[in-house]
Amino acid sequence: MEDLKPGTESWNMTRHKVRHTLEEYGCFIAIYGGGEIKKQMVFESYGVEKYHESFNESMSCLLKIMKYRPSKADESNLGMAAHTDKNFLSILDQNQVNGLEVQIKDKDDDDEWVTVELLPSSFVVMATDVFMAWSNGRLRSPPHRVMMKGSAADRYSIALFTFKKGTVETPEEFVDDEHPPRFKPFDHYKYLDFFAKNPVYMDHRQINLFSGV
Repeated sequence: MEDLKPGTESWNMTRHKVRHTLEEYGCFIAIYGGGEIKKQMVFESYGVEKYHESFNESMSCLLKIMKYRPSKADESNLGMAAHTDKNFLSILDQNQVNGLEVQIKDKDDDDEWVTVELLPSSFVVMATDVFMAWSNGRLRSPPHRVMMKGSAADRYSIALFTFKKGTVETPEEFVDDEHPPRFKPFDHYKYLDFFAKNPVYMDHRQINLFSGV
């Protein structure tokens, strides 16, 4: 992966995989290059790379450490209820105790929960409600949860959440005859406040309620 630089064959192949995976599943496992380089690939693959630098300048970050203990015999295995993230981009790491599950849709349109198994030195890059709205619905904001089953050890997770300062507005490059506008421009922090005061939905329907056209 030494030639993973913009314009190279490896870059273009990886960029295609990143875009496809975010559209289909809303997340992917990364081992090399970090979440930032993958975000750059997303911007480039949609022809909106001119916004990348300004986006970086308008981002703030929150680092959060979470602990999940094993469930007791008389308790549910649910460590965290199913939800979608309300920030802009999530990067998740964990110790070697699995538990993160992502909801996908199979070919029969039935919901299916898949356990995310991370290799050492790998992490999960996950799209969110706000990233989905910014992309005019092109990217998927995946429901996910934590299930504590099959392990007697505590699970530790480190999450880096990014937030967009100012207005989130869909670039014109995401809008065409096949993809009419789906979201009005909105302030990210006002959306967080709206969710805190009106937690009607834990999934992407909340952003539709707040900013949907």
